[in-house]
Amino acid sequence: EIIEYSPSQHVNIRSLEKRGITKDHLRDYCNAVFSAAERDSYFTVHSLRKKGFSHLLDDLGFEEWFYSSILSQDSRFSYQRAGKTRIFLKGGRQVLLKDFIYIIVRLRQSINLTSLLQIIEDDYGVTIPRHKVMAVIRSSSMYYNEVTEKVYADYYTYSRESLKGPFFQQLQFWGRKN
Repeated sequence: EIIEYSPSQHVNIRSLEKRGITKDHLRDYCNAVFSAAERDSYFTVHSLRKKGFSHLLDDLGFEEWFYSSILSQDSRFSYQRAGKTRIFLKGGRQVLLKDFIYIIVRLRQSINLTSLLQIIEDDYGVTIPRHKVMAVIRSSSMYYNEVTEKVYADYYTYSRESLKGPFFQQLQFWGRKN
């Protein structure tokens, strides 16, 4: 009956019905997102739109929070609030920030922290403070190298990449028998 269109700002269904938007339109929006979203993949309203998703409701002129509020009421999606947006997951698994970040890092095996923050913001529309991302990384199986400010999927990936570095290549060269 009531939808949050902005944090702590609400509109009731009667106001929407006056604009021609019914509960059936809201259900149709959820169904369309359910069809568009990949199972076990994290998404936000921002990331869906970036991939080309659109719906009749987009013409209402509300911000992304409104659309994420509609989705948050659908039991087919789980979500976690992150700043001024919500991160969703199709299916019943719990949404955890550390899993969301890990998926992004794992796809690349390793990534510079600044680049990671930029991807989260550009691709998902989520702004997470650097210190919070650092805390999440440190409380997970991911590995962070303080010197290079690089995040690795795990310590094994870090050590494997480190052995490819110029210092270790030089050691291998000097260790060879001619």
